Amino acid sequence: MPLQWIIRNSNFWNNVNHIVSPFSSANIYGNNFGFIGSSITTTKIYDATSGKNNAIWNNKIGCASDAVGITAAVVLGTADSYGPQFYTDITEYGDPAS
Repeated sequence: MPLQWIIRNSNFWNNVNHIVSPFSSANIYGNNFGFIGSSITTTKIYDATSGKNNAIWNNKIGCASDAVGITAAVVLGTADSYGPQFYTDITEYGDPAS
């Protein structure tokens, strides 16, 4: 199990799966996540199945927060913390875009 990794200020584009790892106590922030084509239903932003205690925050997600498939695109590990994130319809810290 990868322990205490930091993934920051990186760009993830045109991957079927962006980050898939059972991290433990990782910190993932300040990244840009794009998607394949106009649908995100086949893309994983983050999948930490069997991981635990990770923090995923302050990332730019290239879709609206209510886009079809967004829930399936994030699979949290045990006791992971997710948020806040910046979606195309969110300007900062959970405020809707005007």
